[in-house]
Amino acid sequence: MVSALITVAVIAWCAQLALGGWQISRFNRAFDTYASKGGLAWAVPAGALNRGSWSPSPWTISNASSTPCL
Repeated sequence: MVSALITVAVIAWCAQLALGGWQISRFNRAFDTYASKGGLAWAVPAGALNRGSWSPSPWTISNASSTPCL
């Protein structure tokens, strides 16, 4: 019984790896197709990635407490 469960788990794990790789390859193919058509040009405004233009999120914790959480 235990060896049957281990066998099923190994088969499920291998199937997950195979299907995950297939999903990633399909996504990459679709992304490349979309990007080659110029569909991603609007996603990042011109100059948004230049140095000095980035500012931290207002949700960033700047002054973390020095006492550890217990």
